[in-house]
Amino acid sequence: MPKSDTFSTDFDPLADEDFGSLPPKLATPSNQRSKRASSGLDDEIGFESSIQNGFTRRRNVAKLDGETSERERIRRMAENVFGEEGLKAPNIPLDTPVSNGYWGAVFALTCIKDVEMIVDAPVGCYSLPATATINYTDALPELENLASSNITEIEVTLDGTTRKVLDAVRRIKAREAAKGHKKQLIVVSSQESELIGADHVRSLQHKHPDALYFTSHAFEEDEWQGRDAALLWLYQERKKRPEGQKEVSVKSPTTINIIGPSYSCFNSYADLHELKRLVRGAGGELHFVFPFEAAYADMDRLDESAVNVVMYREFGETLAKELGKPYLFAPFGMQGTTKFILELGRLMGTEEQAKAFVKKEKKETLLPLWDIWLGAPQDFYSTCKVAIIANESYAQGLKQFLGEELGLAVGTVISRQRSNDTNNYMLRNHLAKERPTFVMGSMNERIYIAEANIPAKFLPASLPIPLITRSVGTPYMGYRGAVYLMQTITNALFDVLFDVLPRERRGTAAGRSESVASQAGGPPAATTPTAKPSADLDEVSGFPWSADAKAVFDQLIEKVPWVARISASDKLRNAAVRETRSNNLSEVTPQMVLKVLPQIMM
Repeated sequence: MPKSDTFSTDFDPLADEDFGSLPPKLATPSNQRSKRASSGLDDEIGFESSIQNGFTRRRNVAKLDGETSERERIRRMAENVFGEEGLKAPNIPLDTPVSNGYWGAVFALTCIKDVEMIVDAPVGCYSLPATATINYTDALPELENLASSNITEIEVTLDGTTRKVLDAVRRIKAREAAKGHKKQLIVVSSQESELIGADHVRSLQHKHPDALYFTSHAFEEDEWQGRDAALLWLYQERKKRPEGQKEVSVKSPTTINIIGPSYSCFNSYADLHELKRLVRGAGGELHFVFPFEAAYADMDRLDESAVNVVMYREFGETLAKELGKPYLFAPFGMQGTTKFILELGRLMGTEEQAKAFVKKEKKETLLPLWDIWLGAPQDFYSTCKVAIIANESYAQGLKQFLGEELGLAVGTVISRQRSNDTNNYMLRNHLAKERPTFVMGSMNERIYIAEANIPAKFLPASLPIPLITRSVGTPYMGYRGAVYLMQTITNALFDVLFDVLPRERRGTAAGRSESVASQAGGPPAATTPTAKPSADLDEVSGFPWSADAKAVFDQLIEKVPWVARISASDKLRNAAVRETRSNNLSEVTPQMVLKVLPQIMM
């Protein structure tokens, strides 16, 4: 029991009998990030600061950009993405495509084999990443090396979270000791603990100096910033410790490390597998994959590489710069992959092997791509419009490959890192106006095109989305990624063409045949009509149309994708004629066309 009243202003949790006496001097807390907002650590207190917490830090960060209201900030973000039209967007709640720094730190560090993590969080904020989200991002039942301090409203409002954290540390240490395991213990803050200014650097240094404490900056940073900071922090913490201060040199000029792959990254298993294949093909010796296949005890291997490959543009580059070695980003498409292999070969001194590998890949791996390209669908590629809303690596990589290499018409491209607060209202309306053939994105975009009844084929390109991608046969990166994407786009195009075929609708009166409205489309270049859709309306329908009705008909059909226009025009024409006859009119009027329009859009 504490020696003093926990409600007293003189109470010091480090001075009770459970902690022993307060040491005269503690090491300077090592969890400060350069050029970041204050962590909330008070030098005089050390663990629970009422002066600074997550809300005040966030407010201080906002002040750096001027006194701007939340509504004005939302409008400004919409303007950056959608131009002047974005200023007209209503101030509605935004759908977020990315989580915060807490989630990023959890997913980046728990994939390290010999790490045990404790999150200073309530059970809900623990269970979401540990047992729920990880199911559909990585198809894992749970994160076995993640535990929680299980803080409640009592700790948040009265007692602080220090006792809960230290209890969790003791519990985990005892469990691992019983198993004979030696693991690195890391405590990570959550938004709830940061809300009250919790910082456990001093208490951990006093009772458990072998444990590390990481402030995730959950209120200020997004998931990718959190991952980036966590990887750099862990490397720097390792170098401060005796086991990380020995001299390490490059093993050989062909030693390659891959930085970045971690839990809850889109399609990471397949893309990592392809990236490894490219490294080996260029003559590289794959040395260390950090953090996905890493162990904390082996982190010295980060310094032993000659070249580093950063898998994502979203995070990992800061660590690569800290290591001071040449680094390359993982490639997309044919041209990007060729440049990557040749440059990697140059850096390693294996140019001839890299050139031979590229030559072999063009004859073997890329052969299906040319076969698909020369097939029947080739006439449709240049007339299919694609919208891409994804993280920066995939947004820019897919734009380069699909647009510049395959020649697809790339419309909307949004890199999430530059617009995390993309206004869902504006994006939905923008896609409805653009009417792309394919929308590549996350579950958010899939919902938008369904809500707005947008005739587009959805293809996954980003999280969040319930999509299992544990197979290594579905890459987006590298040569095999180029082939897989080409195959995926072509198969999706076949679905588009199927959706616009006229087919008999069973169960209707007298079994009459009706054309089914298009669900997606993209215009075949060779069949682009030169005349207006209403040119032969009177003759084809066997019923007179007024000039105004023809004008309305033309305007409506112009908004339909090219591939779907024949089917849509047939259905609209037939429905308008039936409605006119049922009203005993002598000719089709604009009112009749507009009246049946909802039937066509169903």
